[in-house]
Amino acid sequence: MAHAAPAHSPRQARMIALLKDLAPAEGYTQSLLDGVTFMRSDHPLSCTQALYEPSIVIVVQGRKRGFHGGAMYVYDAQHYLVLSVPLPFSIETEASPAEPLLGLALRMLEALSSPVEARLLGPSIYREITYRVLTGDQGGGLRAALQQGGSFGRIAKVLRRIHTQYDRGLDVATLASEANLSVPAFHVHFKAVTATSPIQYIKAIRLHQARLMMIRQGMNAASACEQVGYESPSQFSREFKRLFGRSPTDETRHLKALLSLASPVVAAGVHARGLPGEAARM
Repeated sequence: MAHAAPAHSPRQARMIALLKDLAPAEGYTQSLLDGVTFMRSDHPLSCTQALYEPSIVIVVQGRKRGFHGGAMYVYDAQHYLVLSVPLPFSIETEASPAEPLLGLALRMLEALSSPVEARLLGPSIYREITYRVLTGDQGGGLRAALQQGGSFGRIAKVLRRIHTQYDRGLDVATLASEANLSVPAFHVHFKAVTATSPIQYIKAIRLHQARLMMIRQGMNAASACEQVGYESPSQFSREFKRLFGRSPTDETRHLKALLSLASPVVAAGVHARGLPGEAARM
């Protein structure tokens, strides 16, 4: 039985039209403003492993569900997702060719439809969105991540190091010392933020980064294994399949089309990178 498409307000209909122009193809499309990426999916996606960087993810049409630490976060036309630290997520997407997953950022869409407005107005609108989120219901996590003295801020600093230096030797004792915490306290606070242990988090980050290298840079499994700091190719392949459910070769083939990165379009969720995870009502 066919279902009627939901009625959209004129404003939402306008945003959907803009996003279809800004993100004409499935996958990720870099916008004219650094730090803002459009994403579009024309098909539903079953539970898939993903790595979310500190972000604000705003959806206009369709629905995404994220699963982390036993909790589910829904982000759709009424809810946005805020991530204060980089976290591995399991995600599901509701979308169809008739109603693709699309997203928005207030007046951002109008500005990004014009190269001149993107350059002159985009940065100020970006700052306004950041301010609105910081002062909103879910701004506490963002503010805590920026406060270096608190335990959340200390862990956030360690996570940023792991996120950028995942290919180096990382041991828990050194990370705990950098957070100015004892090893037992570090484990407790780390799990409170990430819902996992430091070793498991490091492993997940390395495997996600290896997958991206294979998809976006065309690396083979052996090269990606070495690049992310694994010493044993067999261990890498074994742990990769345990996390993603497929071998490195099969997973790369499966996700290449889904994670393609298109060039900026003059003129989707919008994925505003660079900010600190919970779903909040708009």
